[in-house]
Amino acid sequence: MRQTSTDGGPVSTGAAGSLVPLAVDLDGTLLRGDSLWEGIAILLRTRPWLLLLCPFWLLGGKAAFKARLARHASLDPSRLVWNEELIAFLRLQHAAGRPLLLVTGANQMWAQQIAAHFGIFQQAAGSGADFNNTGIRKRDLCIALYGESGFDYVGDSAADLPVMQAARNALIVGRDSRLHRRVQAAGVPIAAVFSRPSGRGAIWRTLRVHQWSKNLLLFVPAFVGMRWMSGAVMLAALWGLLAFCLAASACYLINDLVDLPNDRRHSAKRLRPFASGEMPLSFGFLAAPVLLAGSLLIAGSLPRLFLWLLLLYQGGTLAYSFWLKRLLMADVTVLAGLYTVRILAGGAATSIVVSPWLLLFSVCTFSSLAFLKRFVEFQDSETESESRAYEKDDAPLLAAMGIGSAMISILVLALYINSDSVRILYHEPHFLWPACPLLMYYLNRLWLLARRRELTHDPVWFVIRDKAAYVVLALVALSMQLARAV
Repeated sequence: MRQTSTDGGPVSTGAAGSLVPLAVDLDGTLLRGDSLWEGIAILLRTRPWLLLLCPFWLLGGKAAFKARLARHASLDPSRLVWNEELIAFLRLQHAAGRPLLLVTGANQMWAQQIAAHFGIFQQAAGSGADFNNTGIRKRDLCIALYGESGFDYVGDSAADLPVMQAARNALIVGRDSRLHRRVQAAGVPIAAVFSRPSGRGAIWRTLRVHQWSKNLLLFVPAFVGMRWMSGAVMLAALWGLLAFCLAASACYLINDLVDLPNDRRHSAKRLRPFASGEMPLSFGFLAAPVLLAGSLLIAGSLPRLFLWLLLLYQGGTLAYSFWLKRLLMADVTVLAGLYTVRILAGGAATSIVVSPWLLLFSVCTFSSLAFLKRFVEFQDSETESESRAYEKDDAPLLAAMGIGSAMISILVLALYINSDSVRILYHEPHFLWPACPLLMYYLNRLWLLARRRELTHDPVWFVIRDKAAYVVLALVALSMQLARAV
């Protein structure tokens, strides 16, 4: 006999009227993700050196691996992403007096912690050090507790099929049509279907393909050096661009895995694919080394200096993710340096010498944008907990340092235009002077918008999407062309 709960979900009862127990899977079902990869992500954040031991732990079998992982990675259920629709349903079932069992392939220690966190499960059954509580073993456990067809089961994948086949009713998370057909072919009624993010299109957001536009800085040496009409130069710059795009995506993946707890508490970043559970964490761990290897493979076909600069970029980015972003002023310095490295790499890929004037201008400009990024974070009160080494009262000083860096960059540009070095590339350098007020206008505009809370958390990404930036860029390019051609 099947009744209906207050939310429209099924409440199964036996002939005597007692509520039929409901066994609930964890990974991919109650949890939007996989506890195993959550544990590995914890190691990445807290004890990354232990990741080197993971292959040796696996030699003892998957169950032993889970047991070791549970001992070294402290899982905090409050920081995980749960299937709220299913949890609401389970709370109603618990309130109605229905026995609930958390049965999972996760280690028993984690299973008990999660069951205690929710307080609605009568018991929790997980894997031990010498057995893996999945598939047939999970089925046999449920049968031993409740008898054949004496329970309902909530699962999400083909691994749960043996348990569903032994259950009275199957409740499925996700709309895997193949799983639905196999359950129905086994003659097991599907009592309910719960939603789960499909992840379609999430791969591009996970790789942050939109951030690849920052790597267009590799074309700056060719643009400033008036070599953009050379096919060989542009081809080399394109190969360099691809190498940096792959490396950047790999570093973004690692950064998102490291920042997972902070992202899940943030009002906007909690919607990122990893933080929201839309994309499995396993993708990050598997894709990052492949992308890094691909970037190094491409770099091997370019001048050796480019390879060293790419390694510097990768190392600096990872150091920033793990450590430097929490150090006072070091975070701003590294951010500015990583943008400048892109320009140096563009020169190395195309064999164009980057002048000290361009490097100094770049460092000052990107320092201003780095200070701007920190200042914008303080505009959102929710980011105070992740403000690294800064305090709320530091915001005015950050603004002063950022605006000062912007003005110094304009001064560097003016000194360059007035120097003898400018005549190496430009016949009539006085046509370059409009670039100074144009850049001054735009940088000051950014700071004013930030003060008005009209800037996003990433100023560089804002610049890339800002129409005014392209107008300024076009006018600066025109002044450069006039200075060159006249």
